[in-house]
Amino acid sequence: MNAATAPAPIRSLRELIDLPARLHQHAIGLAAVAFLAIYGRLVCPFIAGIQVPDLLRNLLMAWVAQVAIRESLNYSFGTPPPTRSLARHGYLLALATWGLTGILALVVHAIRYEDFPIHSHVKLLSGYWLIGGGILAQWEFVMLENLARKRAVRYVNAEQYLERITRRVMEGFVLFTLVPSAAMALTMARYRYEGLVDRGMVIEISFLGGFCVLLALAVSIKFGKSLQHDAESVLEGTRRMARGERNVQLDTSRLDEFGAVASGINGMYRELESKTRRLESQLVEKDAMTRVSLAMSSVMAVDRILDLIVENAKVVTRAEASSLLLLDETTGNLRFHVAKGAAAEGLASAVVKPGKGIVGHVAATGEPLLIADAYADPHFDRSMDEKTGFRTRTLLTAPMISKGQVIGVVQVVNKAGAESFDKDDLYLLEAFAAQAAVSLENARLLEATRKMAEDLRIALERERNLTIEKEKMGAYMSKAVVDEISRNREQALALGGKTVRATILFSDIKGFTSLSERLDPQETVTFLNVYMTAMTQIIDAEGGLVDKFIGDGIMAVFTEASAGENHAAAAVRAGVKMQRRLAKMRGEVPVCANLQMRVGVNTGDVVAGNIGSQTRMDYTVIGDNVNVASRIEGACKPDCVMVSATTWERVHGEFPGGMPAEIRVKNREEPVSTFLIDPSVGAPA
Repeated sequence: MNAATAPAPIRSLRELIDLPARLHQHAIGLAAVAFLAIYGRLVCPFIAGIQVPDLLRNLLMAWVAQVAIRESLNYSFGTPPPTRSLARHGYLLALATWGLTGILALVVHAIRYEDFPIHSHVKLLSGYWLIGGGILAQWEFVMLENLARKRAVRYVNAEQYLERITRRVMEGFVLFTLVPSAAMALTMARYRYEGLVDRGMVIEISFLGGFCVLLALAVSIKFGKSLQHDAESVLEGTRRMARGERNVQLDTSRLDEFGAVASGINGMYRELESKTRRLESQLVEKDAMTRVSLAMSSVMAVDRILDLIVENAKVVTRAEASSLLLLDETTGNLRFHVAKGAAAEGLASAVVKPGKGIVGHVAATGEPLLIADAYADPHFDRSMDEKTGFRTRTLLTAPMISKGQVIGVVQVVNKAGAESFDKDDLYLLEAFAAQAAVSLENARLLEATRKMAEDLRIALERERNLTIEKEKMGAYMSKAVVDEISRNREQALALGGKTVRATILFSDIKGFTSLSERLDPQETVTFLNVYMTAMTQIIDAEGGLVDKFIGDGIMAVFTEASAGENHAAAAVRAGVKMQRRLAKMRGEVPVCANLQMRVGVNTGDVVAGNIGSQTRMDYTVIGDNVNVASRIEGACKPDCVMVSATTWERVHGEFPGGMPAEIRVKNREEPVSTFLIDPSVGAPA
């Protein structure tokens, strides 16, 4: 039953006593009514004179009062103090109920029958006290104990509520002895008072009855003390067991229930001790495994981890000595890497050849071995014992296996306090051997990883340096050159080129010579840096590559690879935007107020590649179409963009309103057809 459905604890008589139990309690009172009705009419001539209905009415009135008293006491005082059980508390309230009911019955009887002698009323009182308080209250006590047991009443600390068995036995013995004796004494007193017997008979009966009662009390006290001693002995033994003391043995000399209980407790205790020893052993093993696992997950050196594994293997198997041997891949021999315990120093430089002895056999077969008697095993090599002076009795040997190959062996020798190791010890040693193999493999992987990491660090450092150099070169040469160098970083750059279809853009500032004459050299450089930066940004945005700066002029190349299939339109857009940007700069930068720019664009086949010598080369484009673009720029009207016919053929749909014009170009007999584009008319945004 879980906490959500567990019943609430019972803490008071109101919670314990249900309706059937309450009716049972009140029915016990009716038994007293029947007894007193018969007793009164038989032994008291005065009560015998009362009519039966009237007598029953008196007794039932007392019973109703008893019911009311009991319910009031249970309601008002139903919760016992911390050191009293519910059943004991109910018993004490029952005694109080019978006592008060007897007094109330005496008072009512005395009021109603004033002419009756006092002993007549006392008989009624004694009936309630002897029968009800002496015997029937004990009946209620047992009934409440059974009810508490049925309702599963549990106490946090049962000893503080302990109803000692000796107390219960003595209590019942005394009551069930004294109550009949008291009833007999009262009867004898009445007989003597009424003259029914003489003085000698009273003395005889009183002596005989009193002597028997005293003797019964003495025997019950003696028996109670014996029972108490045995009970306390059992309790003290269980307390010692609860405190975790070892080798506790309860007295089982009694051939009764006490002896059977003590024997059962002894059996359970022995079983618990056995399980405790197993648990302690498992805790030691778990602790050892945990230490090794934590060491393996740390940055501890592999030699320290292997040393820890061998030491813990020795501890958990309770061995006198332990060792770990590693396989030398070069020679195939096994060499002691770690040795613990007796004769460990003598094994520091020892070598075991493949197949020799237990260790060599395990390394060769890859199977663990448990040897109960070393000297009786044919594989055992006594030379190590002869060398170190150590006597081997029993041993365990387990292989260290990594990737299906034996890389070493772990061995423990001579189990302390036992003739031989067992299978559990073998399983443990196999686990330690597996951990040792993993640790060694991890160490080797870590070393390889560290080497890879160092190689990677060097490679990344080189790459970072190359990136920095590439960024530096990008400020002095075109992106195409830098990319070419990056692609061929493992090879020397070769002279030569290839024919490509491209659009060439030339731009030049009109009036720059007169401007430079007015400015000092530093101001001229500053102006050119601002101007060139603005123009270069536009060319880059359209996919062009700045080939070179020629004084105040710019040469840019637009190819399919850099600007897309319609590289001609990209070049013209760049020229239009450059004119617009300069127009804006004239209003923003005072030094540019009177500057104008010419832009020429031509599309055709050019040769792109490395031009120059092996010691000094330039990646550029050359050819007639480059010269044509330069001549077109020279013939262009300031603040306009002039394009060749081959370029116009590709862009006329995007730039309407181009004005045709023919220009003469040096070294050409035929004029060159061109078109003049006004950047302020129909130009793209």
